[in-house]
Amino acid sequence: MSRFLVVTALFASGCDFFGDGAVEPPDQFSITNPSLIDDSNRDGIVHAGERGWIELHLNNEWNDDWMAEVGVHATVDNPGVVFLDDEPVFFGIFGNTSADIRFIFDLDPSVPPGTVLNFDFEITAPGCVANCPGPNPIQFQLVSGS
Repeated sequence: MSRFLVVTALFASGCDFFGDGAVEPPDQFSITNPSLIDDSNRDGIVHAGERGWIELHLNNEWNDDWMAEVGVHATVDNPGVVFLDDEPVFFGIFGNTSADIRFIFDLDPSVPPGTVLNFDFEITAPGCVANCPGPNPIQFQLVSGS
């Protein structure tokens, strides 16, 4: 008697990773709750020359698991803000769950107090070639401390 093992890889992620056109509808991702969760001296205000942490949630709002790379890309309108990592990526996120993402940044000493810092965050899916999740951007604003 012969026995065969049949392995089927299912990607419910909405990406055409193999280029064969076989895809599911894209998963629905969103970014929620951006907030300043910490700063170097823990006073809730990021001052020039200080390090800050912004946390947000990446949500898979679909019932299906996304078993491919997914992340969030961050940009800011001021060159005085330098991210330690501006695009953290996860491999996979289960359906109807969220992942907490932290963006750590340094605020240059030359940034004057009262400067409005406009952060933009958008969803990324590195390696996805078709029917990928949309960027669903969200904005967050901080004011540098004095």
